[in-house]
Amino acid sequence: MLTLTQARTLSISGAVLPAYFSERGRGKTTRCSVATWQAPIGMKLLGTAFKSMLLTSAAMLVTLPMPTLSRAETQTVQQSSVPAGRVSEMGESPAKKQMDASQQEQLLRIFGIGLQWASGEISFDEVTRSLGAPSRYDATAWDAGADKSEYSYFLDGMTVDFIYDKARLVDGKPAVNELRIDVDEHVQTNIPKEVFETRFSLHRRVVGESIDGVRTETSPYFLPSGIVAADNPNRARFGYRQLLPPDSPYDVHVGMDYLGKFENDGPEFRSLKNSVNLRAIQINRVYLTPKELQQREQAKRQTYGEMNLRTGMPCPETGVRQGFAENCTPDVAEVDEQRTFVLRLLATAIMILRDDKPFDRSDVVFGKIYDTEPHSEAEGSHYRYATGSTLPTTRIDVDTVDDPEDYSDDRKKVKIVPIGVSIDIGPMLPGVPHTEIENLLHLDNYWIDADNKRVFGNEIPGRYPDTPNLQVFRYRTKSVPGSRFPVDVELFYANPVDGSSPPKLAEVRMMRAYKVLTPEERAQRRREQQQAKRQKYGEMNLCTGMLCPETGMWQGFSESNAADVTVVWKGRKFPSVRTLTHQEEREQRRSTTWVDGQWMWLREFDDSNPHVNNKGI
Repeated sequence: MLTLTQARTLSISGAVLPAYFSERGRGKTTRCSVATWQAPIGMKLLGTAFKSMLLTSAAMLVTLPMPTLSRAETQTVQQSSVPAGRVSEMGESPAKKQMDASQQEQLLRIFGIGLQWASGEISFDEVTRSLGAPSRYDATAWDAGADKSEYSYFLDGMTVDFIYDKARLVDGKPAVNELRIDVDEHVQTNIPKEVFETRFSLHRRVVGESIDGVRTETSPYFLPSGIVAADNPNRARFGYRQLLPPDSPYDVHVGMDYLGKFENDGPEFRSLKNSVNLRAIQINRVYLTPKELQQREQAKRQTYGEMNLRTGMPCPETGVRQGFAENCTPDVAEVDEQRTFVLRLLATAIMILRDDKPFDRSDVVFGKIYDTEPHSEAEGSHYRYATGSTLPTTRIDVDTVDDPEDYSDDRKKVKIVPIGVSIDIGPMLPGVPHTEIENLLHLDNYWIDADNKRVFGNEIPGRYPDTPNLQVFRYRTKSVPGSRFPVDVELFYANPVDGSSPPKLAEVRMMRAYKVLTPEERAQRRREQQQAKRQKYGEMNLCTGMLCPETGMWQGFSESNAADVTVVWKGRKFPSVRTLTHQEEREQRRSTTWVDGQWMWLREFDDSNPHVNNKGI
C-alpha cells in the first residue's frame, strides 16, 4: 500500500502514479501494483501521447478540490479484488437491477435540490420540506471525516447524505460542506451526464479558465480515475464548477463518478466518456482561504484604482469604497446592494425561461407575492412580487401558461410553464450598462420582428416626443450549452440625449419565444404527431413480450385476427393479441384465444375516455 504522499512522488514507466482518493477519514488507499495497473489497460500498447496524458491527469488529480472516494465506489473497488465465483454469505450476489424512470427522476430532483443547498439558494429546512424528514441524523459522522455531521436519506436504489462542517461556523452554525448521492451496488442507472448538464446548466471545468478574475481553474473536466489510480480501468470522473457571483466566499464543485467499459482507445478515452452507469455524485462547497480572499480584494483595488473613478460616474460593483478630496480626510461609504440584486434577478429569470430551471412561485429571489391573478382565456396565472427594502418600488411580474408545446386538447391537464418575466425597477438604477447585461445573459446581436425575421442591431433608433429620454434595446438569446428555449429580451433605459445624467436602467422584459397555437392548429399538430409516432414505432417492429416505449393506445395484429386495441403502459411488456374482438365474442358466444403478434401505435391514452378497452397492460 502507498500513502498519498508516496504516490505523488512515485514515477513508474514515465507516469506519476497517485493513489486515487483515500477513503473518507479512514486512511485507506487503493492498490498500486504495477502489474495490476498495466495488465487491464495494456500498458505495452500505450503510446507516448497516452503516457503523457496519464502524467498530466495524475498531476492534476492531486489538486482536485473534490471529496475522497465515495462509499459506493470503494465497495466496487473492494469487490473487484474478490476472486471469481465468490458469493455472499446469503448465497449468490444480488442480480443487477435497472433503475426505472421514476427512480431516475427522483435522483435528478434530489441533485437539483442538493445543488441549490450547496450554492446557498435554499436552507436545509427547505430541503426537508421537499424531501421529508431524514432517515437518520449522525452528529459524529465517522465516514464523512473529522468534525462532520450528516443527515441521511435511505431511498430505493440510493443513499443521500447532506453533510455539515462543525469546525467552520457561519452565523454561529456549522457550515454547509457536501452532498453525496451513492447509488446502490446492484442498481444500474443509465443516466448520461448530458442529462445533468442540460437540465441544470452545469459548467464543465476548463483548465486555465478564470474563476473570479484572480484565480484560475486547475482541475480537469474529465479524468480516467480508475486508470490513474491503477485500479478499475472502467471508472471515470467528470468535474463541474457551479457559476457563482465573482465575490462569492466559496466555490461549489460537482463530481460525477461513472462506471463504463474501457476499450483501450487511449488518450481520447471515448469509451469512458460515453459511460452512462452513474455510481456516485458529490457536490462540495469549498470556502476560499483568507489568503485567496485577500488576493482577490487587492486585485479589485488595483483594477478600480486604474479606472480613476470619480463623483458622478457609475459604480462598477457593489462594495465598501473610500472617497478622497483635496481638503478632507477619507470617508468610507457603502455602495448600496441594488445593482447586485438586479443582476441576480436577471440571472435567475434567464435560467428559468431559457434553461428551463424549475419555477417555484414562492422563490425568495423574486421577493414576496402580493397579488395572484388567473388568466381569463388560458390556464396559468400572473404573479406579482414586491422586492422589499433593497429596491422598494420595484415590481416583478411572472406569467405562466399551459405548455404551448403540448398539443393536448384538454388544456386543464397540460403542464403549466413560465412564459415571461418583467422587472420594473424603482428607483431607476445607474451603473448597469446594456453591454454588461448582454454578457450576463448571453444575448445575440439581433432581434426577431413580428414577421419572424432577424433584425440586426440591438438599439431601436429614434426618440419619440412624448418619451425623449427613452432608450430601448432588443435581443434574442444565444444558443448556449444547457439552453432549451430561445428568449426575447428588451431593455429600457432613461438616457437623456444631452448626457445631463448617466443612463439608468428602468425596465427589463423577457419572454420565451413560443409559437402560441389556436385549437385548430393544435389539432393538426396532434395528427402530425400521431402519424410520426405510428411510423417511428412501426419501424421498430414491436412484438409480444417486448417492452412498450410509450404509454398509449396500441393496435395488436396477428395473421389470424382483426386489430386488437388496448392501452399499454410504458415499460410493460406487450401482451398477446386476441383472436376475437369483444363484439365477435358476444356474437359468437365464445371466448377469445391469445396469440403472439405485432403492435402498432394508435393514439395518446386519454383516461377520461370511457370507451377505452378494459384490458390495461
